[in-house]
Amino acid sequence: MEEYSKTLDSNLLGYYSNTLLVKKILGSSAVFDFIEPQGGFNMGINIKSKKSSMELFKEIFLNTGVVLTPGEVFDMPKSLDPWFRITLANNGLDIETALTKVYE
Repeated sequence: MEEYSKTLDSNLLGYYSNTLLVKKILGSSAVFDFIEPQGGFNMGINIKSKKSSMELFKEIFLNTGVVLTPGEVFDMPKSLDPWFRITLANNGLDIETALTKVYE
C-alpha cells in the first residue's frame, strides 16, 4: 500500500506541476484560452482562429509535428473558436516543448 501511495503522490505532483506549466505558458496570451481540469488529466485549450479545429489541427501538425486533439472529435460546436484537448499526464518537458512550438 505504501508503494501505491508514493506512486499516486508522484503522479499527482506531476499533474499539478504540468497544470501550472500550461497556465504559465498560455496564461498571458491573447491568442489562447483554456479550461482548467476539475479532476481529469486533460485540459481544454482554445486557439482564437477563424479556422475549424480540424483545419488548425492539420496546420499545427504539419508545421510543428505537435498533435492536439481537435475539439470537433468531442462534438464541440464548429461555430466556436477551435478547441483542443491536451493531456497533462505527459512529461512536463514534452508539454512545454510542444506548447512553445504551437505558441510560436
